[in-house]
Amino acid sequence: MTAIAAGGASRGKHELAAAIAADIPRGAYVNLGIGLPTLVADHVATDANVVLHTENGMLHMGPAAEGSHVDP
Repeated sequence: MTAIAAGGASRGKHELAAAIAADIPRGAYVNLGIGLPTLVADHVATDANVVLHTENGMLHMGPAAEGSHVDP
């Protein structure tokens, strides 16, 4: 997936997710949709005090699990 940024440059999905995460106000409650919007969670600063909510109702979700934190 690519998106066209201002000036005609294209962005990859992680660059777009990072730009969206940077635009979320500190302390906000944000509902992230399923699919590509969940990538935004990987780019929210840990000190942003943002509460993420998923479409299935889970509060306080975070970035994608890695290594031993993955629960198959």
